[in-house]
Amino acid sequence: MDLPILDILIHYSVNVLNDNGEYIHCQCPLHTGTGKSPLNFGIHCTTGRWKCFAKCGSGDIYDLVSRLEHCTLEEAQTIVSKYITEEMQLERIKKLYIDRPRLKDFIEVETRKDLNPIPEQHPYIINKRIPVDIARSFNVQVDPLNLRVYFPIVFENKLLGYSSRANNNVFTKVWKHDTNLPKSRVLYNFDNAVKKPYVIVVEGITDAIYLYSMGFTSTVATLGTGVSAAQRNLLIGNWNEIIIMFDGDDAGRTEANKLAKNLYRHVDKIIVTDLPDGKDPDDLDDPEDIYKLIDNGTLMINEKEVKDTWKRLRNSLKKLK
Repeated sequence: MDLPILDILIHYSVNVLNDNGEYIHCQCPLHTGTGKSPLNFGIHCTTGRWKCFAKCGSGDIYDLVSRLEHCTLEEAQTIVSKYITEEMQLERIKKLYIDRPRLKDFIEVETRKDLNPIPEQHPYIINKRIPVDIARSFNVQVDPLNLRVYFPIVFENKLLGYSSRANNNVFTKVWKHDTNLPKSRVLYNFDNAVKKPYVIVVEGITDAIYLYSMGFTSTVATLGTGVSAAQRNLLIGNWNEIIIMFDGDDAGRTEANKLAKNLYRHVDKIIVTDLPDGKDPDDLDDPEDIYKLIDNGTLMINEKEVKDTWKRLRNSLKKLK
């Protein structure tokens, strides 16, 4: 969906000095003063991402309107929505489906013949408190020398490669991924989780397997702290209720809040949990701890009018298929 960026800028009396069809350059509407160049502000015509090259920072169109109007992001969303037609929103949803990673985009790899099923008393799954039957249901394996634990990465029943974890601290690189593994474009355990109405998003593979073993089968892992645009599109295109359960450290909390902000306008409900300092999801002791963490999380719900609009548009999209 192309946001009506130019119309919004004109509304705020911004003097557009250069519009090349991709970026609009002008004088920053957030600060006054004359500099060497009046083109100290740039905004993308499609996404609405902007940056001031002086002192005002960067953000999206909602951040900009919020600062110009001195209002909340939710109020800014309402203001911007006045410029967006229902047809434009439908195009946005269609684009999310089109841009969603597809099976044909990936190259399937052959199953490795040199790996063995993980032993019943393997120290790694004992330490992670993962039952061996659950580990084997995810086809977790080890090499003949027992140096690394291997996790097949499967997307829509297609084996895309392996991620592995060292059994000890001898290796400087504890986690290692196959060179051609498109890990930033898939979600671990997607095939199981896509069958449920909600999803829990965690960072690590073992976090996802551990929560699965606790009964939270609709859990996916981003294979790292960062979340790519393709992964966000997978989340938006498949679930309306998303629980973000990233690690209890600065990086995890920062990325969780960033992800929530990016998803907020596209789904009905988001819960951002806050794990204790230094704790990962696989450090939680029992399902009650997980439920308590979810209950105490930060809840983000779209306004009813916005939710009804998206539901109507999704139904329209289904009829187009």
